Amino acid sequence: MPAYSPMVTFSTDFFKPLPGEKEQSINEIYGLALSNWLVDKLGKRNIGAEVICAEDWGWLVAVFNIRKDFFLFRLFLGCANIGDVFSDNGLVEWGVFIAAEVPILDRLFKRVDATPTILKLERHLRELVPTIPNVSKIEWETRKQ
Repeated sequence: MPAYSPMVTFSTDFFKPLPGEKEQSINEIYGLALSNWLVDKLGKRNIGAEVICAEDWGWLVAVFNIRKDFFLFRLFLGCANIGDVFSDNGLVEWGVFIAAEVPILDRLFKRVDATPTILKLERHLRELVPTIPNVSKIEWETRKQ
């Protein structure tokens, strides 16, 4: 069963490239400030998260403490700018997606369903994203992973 994979996009002038981020980023895809913000806000909700690294699509954030058997699969957030981070008006479009990495045998035999855990994390994001300073144009979409 493919996992449910929600994504949110929004605009804000709140997140800016951090010093040294350009050198760490791949393809000049930013999102470290957004990733750090999410790690902080999730931590205040007793959900452990950690920025792992830059990827070619943005920044990878590992998420922990969502369910007791979290070792059955890994849960991640992906954070990236979609628009130009150096736009004239300062507004940048950003994206955050949720993904679960379920081992192939568990997927083949349908032993693990990550959807309930992804939905729980999505509920937190739906509450957090509107609290981003100067946020606008919040749009949610879902896809199969």
